[in-house]
Amino acid sequence: MPDWSIKHGDFDNDLPKISHTYKELKMPTHRKAKVAIENQTGQRLLSVSVGHKYSNDFKNTYDWEGPIEIGKTTNADMVVDYNTGFLTTGRDWWVVSWVTEDGKTHVTNPKNLRGIIDFLEGIGSKIAAPLASLATALSLAPEPVISKATGAAVAVTSVVVGGFCNSESTNGFKQHILRSEDQDAPVKIILKRDKTVFHSKSGQSETGTTVIDK
Repeated sequence: MPDWSIKHGDFDNDLPKISHTYKELKMPTHRKAKVAIENQTGQRLLSVSVGHKYSNDFKNTYDWEGPIEIGKTTNADMVVDYNTGFLTTGRDWWVVSWVTEDGKTHVTNPKNLRGIIDFLEGIGSKIAAPLASLATALSLAPEPVISKATGAAVAVTSVVVGGFCNSESTNGFKQHILRSEDQDAPVKIILKRDKTVFHSKSGQSETGTTVIDK
């Protein structure tokens, strides 16, 4: 009479395959994207600083020292970290600050002017000295040696972006989600006179800007 009983181990070869597939569905994929700046502001840029947060998992900041000429695009020197995959819930948040050659400091402002004002009040003591140094550098560096003011400009924009990124809040940040296809194509941040555009292979987002007046 045939033995129809199921012996231990008859399906063992199938179990690892099923378990591995389930594990892959659960685990996010850590990815990196590169970021470049395009200057469409109508002025040369003395500095640009960018902050990126992927929820509470990753924080990235980077400073470009100018001058960045009108219409030019920087190298994609900034690298940001993010996750993709099944059940990932993180979001990409961005803040950008830059100084134009007229000495004005700009920051992205996603329809939250009150949040910007509150933020500036919070960093007032930290940004006062860099702004004073920038004003002095500009007064001592007329054309054609404007590049001497770029170091002071970096000090200003890095304080602004650092202040945002050191907070656990996303107030004042612009959301622009990165996806798997953005890993191989640079994210371009296009600075314009009245808005900022985030352009990546997966899509495009826009936000407003404001001038810091301290």
